[in-house]
Amino acid sequence: MGKYKVKVYDSLLLKEIQLNPTKLYKLRPIRLNTKEVESLSSYLTRLAEIHCITVGTLLDFILQNSFVPADPRRKYIISSKINGINNNIDLFINAIENLTGQTNLADLTLLRYKNIFSNVNLLKNTKTWCSACLDEMRNNNHSIYEKLVWNVNHFNVCPIHLVELESICPDCKSEQKIVNYKGGNGYCQQCGSWLGNFVEKCTTISENDERVYHSQQISYLFTNLNMSVTSKEKLIMYLEEVDEKLLKISRNKEKCNEIFGIARNTFNRFLAGSSVQLIFLVKLCLLVGIELQDVIFNSIEIKNKLPELFRNNNLKNKKVEKRKVGKTYIFNKLKTRLNIEKIKMELVSIINSINQEPISIRKICVKLNVSQPTLMRYFPDLLEEIKRRNKKVSKEQKSDILNTRKELVISTITTLYSKGIYPSSRRVEDELPFHLIYENELLQVWRETLKELGISYKQN
Repeated sequence: MGKYKVKVYDSLLLKEIQLNPTKLYKLRPIRLNTKEVESLSSYLTRLAEIHCITVGTLLDFILQNSFVPADPRRKYIISSKINGINNNIDLFINAIENLTGQTNLADLTLLRYKNIFSNVNLLKNTKTWCSACLDEMRNNNHSIYEKLVWNVNHFNVCPIHLVELESICPDCKSEQKIVNYKGGNGYCQQCGSWLGNFVEKCTTISENDERVYHSQQISYLFTNLNMSVTSKEKLIMYLEEVDEKLLKISRNKEKCNEIFGIARNTFNRFLAGSSVQLIFLVKLCLLVGIELQDVIFNSIEIKNKLPELFRNNNLKNKKVEKRKVGKTYIFNKLKTRLNIEKIKMELVSIINSINQEPISIRKICVKLNVSQPTLMRYFPDLLEEIKRRNKKVSKEQKSDILNTRKELVISTITTLYSKGIYPSSRRVEDELPFHLIYENELLQVWRETLKELGISYKQN
C-alpha cells in the first residue's frame, strides 16, 4: 500500500466573498458599442422571456422599484418612447440597472444625445425591422433581438442588405408597437408569425440612393461610445458658420429653405440654442461632404469643409421659384410637371394587382415618385378604391390564415391526445408556430375540441 504525504495546516485563511444578489437576472446587452446595438425595448423583451413573464408585468415591477413620478399612464408614456430621450427615461434605466446589476444600459437608447438633439421626429411611432437581418439571426442560431437604429426616424433602409425596412406583419398586415407586450422579438404581436418570412419580397435599394446615405450616417451614432459628444455651443458655432456662407450665396436668408428643406424660423431657433433635429444634421453632412460622426464627436472642423459647399455650381445655379407668403419670400424648387395620364394608368394597374396582394399608399407614392397629398388632390376616387380593395384583400387573407390555424390547432390536439399526452393550452402552443393563449378565437376552438373528445379542463 502506497504512502501519501498529507500537509497539516494550523489555520486556513479564506477570502471573504461579498455577494450582491439582484432581484432580476443580469442579462448582457447584444452588440454593445456597435452599429447593430440592441434597443432597450428589445432588451426588456428578452429579460421578460428569461423570467417567464410578460413585458407588461416586468414594466410594472420595474416602475414599482423606480423613482419615476407616479402616474396612471406612466407605463405607456415610458414604453412609447422607451428608446429615446424623453423625461424620466434615465430614472427608468437606473431602476433596471439596480434590479439586474447590469451597467451601461443607457447606451441602448439615445440618451447620450439628449443635450443636442430635438425630440421632434426623432423616433418612429411604430416598429420597423429588416427581414434579412432577422433571418440571419435565426439561421445562425443567434439570439433574436431588435436593433436600436431601426427605431430612429429616417432610417428606412438596411445599409447591410440594401433593402427597405418592413413595418407590417406579412400575415395579418398589422403594425407593431415599439414594446411587445405579448410575444418575443422577431414575432408579430397580433398573430405570432415570424417577421422574417418575406425576405424575397423586400424592395432592393440602389447603394447610390440618398436613403442609404441617411441610414449609414444615422448608424454612426451608436459607435465611438468612448468619445465625448460635442457640446450644444460648439454645434451652434458650426451652424453660424453655415449661416454666414449662406449669406454669401444669397442676400435672402430664405435660401436655407431650398437647401435643407426647413423653414427659416426653424433654422433661427437652432441658432438661438434649441435642440437640432437629427435629419437636419444628416442633410447638412450630405451637402458639405463630411461624416455625421465627425460633427457629433467633434473630430473635424466643419469650416474646413464648408468651401466645398460653395464650389458646387449646381447649388448656385439651381432654378428656384420665389413666392410671397405674408411679408416674407420663400424659395422652393421648381416642381416638375406631373404626367397625369401616366400616373392614372399606373394607379389603375395597381388597383388590378391588389386582388393578390395589398399595397400601402406609402409604397405607391415611392413607386410613382409623388407625394400623398398630390395623389389625394388629383386622384381621390382611385385612392379610395385602392384603400377599399386593400381592406377587402387583407380581410380575406386574415380569414384564410385564421381558418388554417384553427385546423392546425385541432390536428395538434388530436395528435397529442392519441399519444396519451394531455393537450393543455401551453402544451398545444409549444407545438404551434404561433400564439394560442392570446387569441380568443383559437382558444375557443381548443375548448370545443377538448369537449368533443370528452376531455375536461380547468377554467381559470
